[in-house]
Amino acid sequence: MPQRARYYSSVLDARTSLKKNETFDRLPDSFIIFICSYDIMSADTAMKWYRRKCLDNGEELGDGSNIIFVNGSYAGNDDIGDLVRDLKETDPDKIKNSILSRQVTEIKNSERERKGGKKMVETHFDRLMAKAEEEGIEKGKIEGKIEGKIEGMLEGKTESSLATAKRMLAKGKYSVDEIAEVTDLPVEKVRELAEGA
Repeated sequence: MPQRARYYSSVLDARTSLKKNETFDRLPDSFIIFICSYDIMSADTAMKWYRRKCLDNGEELGDGSNIIFVNGSYAGNDDIGDLVRDLKETDPDKIKNSILSRQVTEIKNSERERKGGKKMVETHFDRLMAKAEEEGIEKGKIEGKIEGKIEGMLEGKTESSLATAKRMLAKGKYSVDEIAEVTDLPVEKVRELAEGA
C-alpha cells in the first residue's frame, strides 16, 4: 500500500501542469488519501499521516506531499469516526455530513443506469456488499450441489441396500442383525422388510 500511495502521488504530480518558466513553488500540495476498509497500517488509531522527513534530524522536507491512510474500522466518537460511519452508510438520510449526504443523494438519484438496474456509480462499500452477497449465493449453490450429490449417493446406496437386504431375507439364512450390518441399514428397517416379505 505505501508503494501504491507513492505511485498515485507521482501520477498526481505528473498531471499538474506548470506553465513555461513557472517556478516549482507553484506546484500545489498533494494529498493522497486511502480510506481503507480495515486498519492496514496496524495503528489502532483513526489514521496515519505521512510527510517526507530527514532521517538525521526529523526535519520535514516541506515539498507539500502528503499520504494519509484512514482506518476504515475506526469507530471513535470524533470527526474521523463520524466520517467512517458516514462512508459505510448507504442511506443518504442517515449520513451526518451534509455535503456527503447531498452528493450520495445526487449519485443515487441521478446516475443510475436503468438497464439491469445496475448503478453507474458504485461506492467501495456497495461493491463489498455485492461481493459478499454474490459469495453467499455461490456458497449456497455449491453447498446445495454437494448436498444433492450426497443425497443422491445415499438414495442410490439405500436402494441398493434395500435390494440386497430383500435378497438376503429371501434366502432365509441370515439374521436381521447380520443383514443390517452387511447393508448398513437400520435394524428396524430390516425388520420392516422381513415382516413385509
